[in-house]
Amino acid sequence: MTLHQLLVYIFLLQLSCLLISAKVFKLGKEASVVYKWTKLDFNWTHTDDKQDSIRNGTFIVANNLITGIKVYSRRIFVTVPRWRPGVPSTLNEVMNTSDDRAILNPFPTWGMQKIGDCDAFQYVQSMEIDPNTGYMWIIDTGSARGGTTQCNAKIVIYDLKSDYIVRNHSFPENIVSKGTNFLNDIVIDYVNGKPRFAYISDTGQVPKIVVYDYESDESYFFNHKSMYPENGYMTISSKNDEQMNFTTPIDGIAMSPDFQYVYFCALADQNLYRIPTEVLRGRGNFSQSYQHVGRKSSPSDGMVFSQKGLYVGALTNDMVYKQSLESLQGESNLTETPLFAQPMESLEWVDTFSIDEDGNLWFVANSLVRFFTNTMSFKYTDHANMRIWKVNIGENGYLWRDTNMASRQQLPYPILILIMVLLIKFVIAL
Repeated sequence: MTLHQLLVYIFLLQLSCLLISAKVFKLGKEASVVYKWTKLDFNWTHTDDKQDSIRNGTFIVANNLITGIKVYSRRIFVTVPRWRPGVPSTLNEVMNTSDDRAILNPFPTWGMQKIGDCDAFQYVQSMEIDPNTGYMWIIDTGSARGGTTQCNAKIVIYDLKSDYIVRNHSFPENIVSKGTNFLNDIVIDYVNGKPRFAYISDTGQVPKIVVYDYESDESYFFNHKSMYPENGYMTISSKNDEQMNFTTPIDGIAMSPDFQYVYFCALADQNLYRIPTEVLRGRGNFSQSYQHVGRKSSPSDGMVFSQKGLYVGALTNDMVYKQSLESLQGESNLTETPLFAQPMESLEWVDTFSIDEDGNLWFVANSLVRFFTNTMSFKYTDHANMRIWKVNIGENGYLWRDTNMASRQQLPYPILILIMVLLIKFVIAL
């Protein structure tokens, strides 16, 4: 072998190693924490607003925790639920200050965060963003803890491109009960190429899947035994050995990328179910149509479909799993592939997911058990309570409908590696 051949061989070998390592990253073995907080701060309008809010109790630092996340056009939106009083803004956009601190900017305005104003947001747990339209579908329970006014729950559709409200649907009280609902998570269903339905998990006193029909501007719901935890409760521990018994019913909800099924599960349970969208769209018979998909290895909070699988956070394993489309077709053992080499404390309570236009999976880990048991410390800046993670999975989200998507995709890694091997063999044969 000549020196030239040897140099080419070494170059191709290094390139192959890079491709293989890139594949490891694509599978999520490596990920980055984009943001982390010990405690949250906001983009206050005036210099004195923060201290005034702390004095009058409208900002209680220890009551503010991030749960929901959605990413669109490289903008990161998060929710801070009003479980407790002292949460000044429930829907926010992450922004960096001039001294490179990450703070929360109330979205779309401070005025839309006013407690007691039923036209404003009272308590936002989650939202969904349609990347095809730029519309954010926001669910509001209507009741803020610490507030004296109970508003009707509502869904607000906001155009992120033009900055205006497209639709504001107030749920009738016989559909979503005022004061006792817990509108938790939301997915969007496309019909004939257009966003038509929203399906919302209601984790309140009467567990439901709430359906909103955009075309008719009507809403209705389904209630079924599969939405309740099988054994009534589940004990989940924190890393500091604090335990909490959860009785939480239906929580996580996910739309299959072919829009044929809605998958759902109770938080205090390991069973995963699905219901055909044709039943939800047509107000069909839920009891005769729901299916038990299988049992997860751990209870979970949020979950999300990409075009190639279901991503689920494992609350008792401190892990994120991918479940293949093939293993989700009915009564079978779910195929769970971990995204990380081992569990980590920084993955304590993986809450909500988002997949952006660049094939990145985003999620929040927020140590929720420590928050609920009042053992979370907000004093030491070297210990993060909340993290926003990002990993490039190389997959688009369930809503992605780019007709030019194929031209944007790289060759599959096995093919690239095969090409490298053939090139190496060719060089050796010279």
